[in-house]
Amino acid sequence: MNFPSLTLDEVLGDKMSWSPTFEAIELLSEMEVIFGRDMTTQDVFLVYGRERLRVLAHEDGDSDLDVLIVDLDRKSDQLDRLLSLVQLAKQGYDYVEAE
Repeated sequence: MNFPSLTLDEVLGDKMSWSPTFEAIELLSEMEVIFGRDMTTQDVFLVYGRERLRVLAHEDGDSDLDVLIVDLDRKSDQLDRLLSLVQLAKQGYDYVEAE
């Protein structure tokens, strides 16, 4: 499977302002599953959609799934920014920091 990916800056647009932030929230609200991918390590992690993935694992046949991968730098504040956007778009997120 090939899922679309955007950098966090692409999700937010060129400038931090109300309009690009609103558009980012709108984009994220349409996604059923959102993954993050660290640009340095290429580690992929779930940001949102744990329940949808559980349901999908028990379904028979092919299902269309709206998935987005957001490329970001986990050593910066980009993960916190993405989580804030997902919180606004989905009223929660499924990201858990690995111990």
